[in-house]
Amino acid sequence: ILDYFSIIDEVDASNVEPAFHILGLSNVMREDEINGDPLTQDEALSNAPQKEEGYIKAPRMV
Repeated sequence: ILDYFSIIDEVDASNVEPAFHILGLSNVMREDEINGDPLTQDEALSNAPQKEEGYIKAPRMV
């Protein structure tokens, strides 16, 4: 593998512009859209295994 890097080092790339992504795409994202009616707090919490003071309670991660 190191031999291949020495071969690449010999290539003259002085006229080549640096590229971070070969496709030239940059932060291609879709617009956020609300589809349907948003859930009420009670609906959102209805399937949570544990809840406390109106929030979903999850196990400590640290």
